[in-house]
Amino acid sequence: MDYYGDIVLMNSSEIINIVRRTLSKIDPRLVEHGERVGYIAKKIYDVSENKAGFDFSKLFILCVLHDIGAYKTNEIDDMVRFETEGTLEHAIYGYLFLRNTNHLSDHAEVLLYHHTDYTAMEDNGSLCSRYAQIIYLADRTDILLGSKTADLSVLRTMAGRQFDAANIDALLKAEKKYSFSEKIASGQYRDEVGEILESVDIRAGEILEYLKLLVYAIDFRSPYTVTHTADTTIISLETGRLLGLSDQELQTMYLGAFLHDIGKIAIPHDILEKPGKLTTEEYEIVKEHIAEGEAILRGVVSDEICDIALRHHEKMDGSGYPLGLTGDKLTVSQRIVAVADILSALSQRRVYKEPFPKEKVIFILEEMKDAGQLCPKVVDTICCNYDMIMRNLESSHDPVKTMYKKHMQEYYSLRKSTSTQLETL
Repeated sequence: MDYYGDIVLMNSSEIINIVRRTLSKIDPRLVEHGERVGYIAKKIYDVSENKAGFDFSKLFILCVLHDIGAYKTNEIDDMVRFETEGTLEHAIYGYLFLRNTNHLSDHAEVLLYHHTDYTAMEDNGSLCSRYAQIIYLADRTDILLGSKTADLSVLRTMAGRQFDAANIDALLKAEKKYSFSEKIASGQYRDEVGEILESVDIRAGEILEYLKLLVYAIDFRSPYTVTHTADTTIISLETGRLLGLSDQELQTMYLGAFLHDIGKIAIPHDILEKPGKLTTEEYEIVKEHIAEGEAILRGVVSDEICDIALRHHEKMDGSGYPLGLTGDKLTVSQRIVAVADILSALSQRRVYKEPFPKEKVIFILEEMKDAGQLCPKVVDTICCNYDMIMRNLESSHDPVKTMYKKHMQEYYSLRKSTSTQLETL
């Protein structure tokens, strides 16, 4: 995906909080579970005698993300069943998701094998295998602590078979030293998780990769929306450059456009992908993606970035939502992203429509401009440069389409070919 320079407007704690808030909108139980797994993994790590090569920041992030494949496979309702029976699909999907969209791609196998028995691992000495085994044990420990018989000593019977004996020894040593099970039961562990999150180091050049991870978690829910965020962002950048926005303004607008639909992660998929006209009630639910986006972004990114993201459905005449703002309250960047979002929807295929041809797209944009809904300068700039913008759009989002197609092909192929290797408990 084309993007404007290095992302320098966010730091490690901000991007981690966006990740946590976004995934919590799908199901807070999995984020809480992931953080508890990270907390338990930290205790194992603290007492472990073999820390060679370990990067705890990466291990903790992998713990938080280890069930990200479940956001696709919808196996969340019964957490115990999910963690003991439904492991194949979400492990495969999470592996491919991480490998194809994140700087952690070198560690993607951790997600693939985070439910694989110690004796079934091909290379128990590799870093990925060691991470996977710690996550597997911490994961099972959290499930065990949530059961009626929370006796960790039962894990000793699994040493050398399901789990690395050294990890079990470290776990039980950590429990004796830190009493982490009591802290989980009381909720006190959350204070330590907060400290861990503050210490996690994410480089500036990696922040975009985490944003991509979230955006693809939204856009990859449907083949019809695979490139929507990319399209909106690229159209915004091309238009902003033509209108002479500064480098700082372009980068701020880039982040706002990139995050504009992040709240849709909380909207039911069957409503977003309904082939027919939405009912009044359904449309009101869709409109909630702005409030959901604000709950994720406000206080984490700057107000400027947040407002660009949240005002893409406002109209110049005050007929938009959620605030009904008029043009004098909308910045140039906000106006650009609003038009770019509409252009993306018009020019691409949706479940309810085929892509509109150039003539119809321009007609609709100019009609909305003449009705006072869209910024005249932005619409005129896009219409006068339509062919150039769309050429750049196609060349930029083709890699995303290719990645999605490959992603899904590999998912079904890997699920079929590895069903015997990834047998679960």
